[in-house]
Amino acid sequence: MASLGQQVADRYHLTGILGRGGMGLVYEAELTGSKQKVALKVLRATGDPDGAARFTRDIEALSRVTSPYVARAL
Repeated sequence: MASLGQQVADRYHLTGILGRGGMGLVYEAELTGSKQKVALKVLRATGDPDGAARFTRDIEALSRVTSPYVARAL
């Protein structure tokens, strides 16, 4: 897993942990350069080939939801 203070994908600086789940952790992060706050989900390495596919399906479904009460998925 990533650690607080770490730079991820040369774009995100991890500043806190927002939550933990069965698939991994959700970090509070800042987008490098803009200081925009984002939530970044990092998957746990499980060796389960279906895990990444399930995550991709979840993000695709979330990206179709438009509501002021639901976070935008990037």
